[in-house]
Amino acid sequence: MTSAQCNLSLDIKAFFEEFLNLYYTGEVLPGDDRYFISDAYIFDSLRTTQSFDKLGKTIIQVDDFNYRSLAPNVFETCLNLCVQKVFSSDESSAMTAQATAVVIIKNDSLKITSLHVSVPTELLDYLDFMPLTKDFHDLAKIKSEFDRRTRQLEQELMVDPLTGILHRGAAKKQIDEFLQQNGKNYAFMLFDLDHFKQVNDTFGHIAGDDILIHFSRLLQNNFRSNDVIARLGGDEFIVFMRNAPLEIIEKRAARICELVQNIVEEPYNIISVSIGIALPPQNASLEFEELYSRADKALYAVKNSGRNAYHFYA
Repeated sequence: MTSAQCNLSLDIKAFFEEFLNLYYTGEVLPGDDRYFISDAYIFDSLRTTQSFDKLGKTIIQVDDFNYRSLAPNVFETCLNLCVQKVFSSDESSAMTAQATAVVIIKNDSLKITSLHVSVPTELLDYLDFMPLTKDFHDLAKIKSEFDRRTRQLEQELMVDPLTGILHRGAAKKQIDEFLQQNGKNYAFMLFDLDHFKQVNDTFGHIAGDDILIHFSRLLQNNFRSNDVIARLGGDEFIVFMRNAPLEIIEKRAARICELVQNIVEEPYNIISVSIGIALPPQNASLEFEELYSRADKALYAVKNSGRNAYHFYA
């Protein structure tokens, strides 16, 4: 690049940066003859130009700048931007945007003939709450509270309301994601409480619910935080252990069989647990339902041989 070309590049970059800083804050509008030719084509969302300046202080940082010559004195420019909206000393939001333009040299001045500005999706999130307040400090708080409640709702939708552990759908999603990523080392453990129906029928559903809650706590206390622990329904539970050696899998299963009788007192202490375990096959990949089916067969092998034990699918 020659010295003249380098200077021209710097001039275009400085011109476009100056323009965008004013444009994003609403100080320059489409048609301003300081920056645009009279019939400039502009593709933009009115929500950006009319509302962006209302959302606190704007700080724009250029992440990347490119330009190329289309014809003599005609250039295509592109800026990738990091746009930060500062609402208060401890409230801000950073977002990315891209602006492209065709710039010409006319009468020794740079002018924009066409402009395309992408709208940061994060900005639209804030703008959705603007009808609720005119104060951008309140706006940030409103959005923060909305995000908190959304996360809380998403969490609630993932868990079993009685036990507080994952429900079947959430567990299936996590397990299938692991399997689709070619996860090879795992154990799918299926638990079924022995004599649970007898407790329910004899002592009532409140007693049954109490046992389910205590058993879910037992699983949480004896497996790792990154293991998938879920209630499938009724008195059926699963634990999906990623990257666990066979020795650990067997120790965990044996420990649950040992401890389950301690989670309740008389007269409910007839409860025990049968466990079916499915391991990854040698030359095949399985999905959740196939693993469940294998573990279920292993579980009923335990049921048929006396209960309160674990068995591997073979």
